[in-house]
Amino acid sequence: MASADIESSTAIEFKSLTECIEHLLSKQKPMLVVVGSSHEDFLHNLSSEFAPPYDYNVTGAEKNGEERGTALPPLLSPTIKVIARSRNIRLAFASTLMHLRAYLSALNRQGLPTFASQNLVILNLLELHRYTNEFSAQGISRTVAVAVDAAFQHRLKLQIIETSTLQDVGESNDQSATRFEERIPILNGGLRSLGGERVWAGRTIKTGAVLAKWFKLRRGGKSQH
Repeated sequence: MASADIESSTAIEFKSLTECIEHLLSKQKPMLVVVGSSHEDFLHNLSSEFAPPYDYNVTGAEKNGEERGTALPPLLSPTIKVIARSRNIRLAFASTLMHLRAYLSALNRQGLPTFASQNLVILNLLELHRYTNEFSAQGISRTVAVAVDAAFQHRLKLQIIETSTLQDVGESNDQSATRFEERIPILNGGLRSLGGERVWAGRTIKTGAVLAKWFKLRRGGKSQH
């Protein structure tokens, strides 16, 4: 599967956090990745994706006729290539929507890796809005505008990345639906609680349609039309 070009303004969805990180490590240019969660939640979500018992001693599935653990995935292999490219990535964590906006507003050169060319990646921006009253086109647009302004002011190349496929997106139970297909209210405060469930009030729009005003939408490196 082809990787999306980090040099273009794109919003990409990956099925897993692992797939996202492998995508970032495949890039050779330095970048600042702002993660929309706490450091602890990020590590927990990442470690939960490594469920099989991996064999750290051999790369094959069998040795001496006995079945061994699953071969180590590329992300966990301490190869020179992975180590070298990981040095080009600086992580920052924003556990709330307020923290993310404040961080982007205060972004300056001292907070960036000291390389000639920079990329700004925001991981799970949509998810950070989910349990706030700004999980709407209005709220998401406000956050993206702050990110775009920060990228423009510091000549950074901006990319939004969302991870994991939702099992229940919007009004549909289609498990193939994506975060970009999820429907949200137009204005803040458009979500209401009814019988313990969150329901929309008023007109709705797909999250992808909101992001498409600034970015080309991609799913795992493939363009969405």
